[in-house]
Amino acid sequence: RGDPVFPSPMKPSAREPRRALHIETVSDLISPWCYISRRRLNRALGRIAGSLAPDVTWAPYEINPEMPAGGMALEAYLAGVFGTADAARPILEALSEAGRAEGIHFRFDRIPVVPNTFDAHRLVLLAEQEERSDDVVERLFRAFFEEGRDIGDRRVLGEIGESAGMNPSLVQAELDADTIRGEVLARQARIRRSGLTGVPGLIVNGTVAVLGAQEPETIVAAIDQALFPALQGEDGPVTVH
Repeated sequence: RGDPVFPSPMKPSAREPRRALHIETVSDLISPWCYISRRRLNRALGRIAGSLAPDVTWAPYEINPEMPAGGMALEAYLAGVFGTADAARPILEALSEAGRAEGIHFRFDRIPVVPNTFDAHRLVLLAEQEERSDDVVERLFRAFFEEGRDIGDRRVLGEIGESAGMNPSLVQAELDADTIRGEVLARQARIRRSGLTGVPGLIVNGTVAVLGAQEPETIVAAIDQALFPALQGEDGPVTVH
């Protein structure tokens, strides 16, 4: 986790700080901490609004790339991760509390199946082509965690795309044709090669990696570190835990 993440060949000087801000959000759509991280990132960006125009892109990361196409029953999934489903209850309660602080109403009781998220990642990249990815990501997280919808179902994905202004027939055709499959795989492979081994993660200007669902203050500090590395005594890639 401490390996360099996308080191930049350029090292801006203290007198000429790099002002462009690009943030890659390394996430999976079945991770509650990724949903929380997204909200905290939005709050962090709100604090610097007006001074920068951030470019935020999606970096897909499947927690369970071997998940069956039809997903897995939630109880069985929790038992596989925590030993028993009952052992997961305190953790889900803590997640619910953390979510409420970010305006998220986790409804784990509504989730019957933990889905395979590959097609959902494809939908995000399709939406990215229409500059709708931010909206689609929010709707996907809400659909799964708050409404209990199966975001591994292509019909559901088409409905979510349509609700964000995408053409549902086109979305279905693209998903059925396996469009952007290679792009999802390529982005995931690049992230894994970088040394990142879990989610959530933020990669700021290719030089600062923020691991975990950090508070807005930590994210803003990481952005400052990426924009003004020479002023902060950092002359290489940095990982923030």
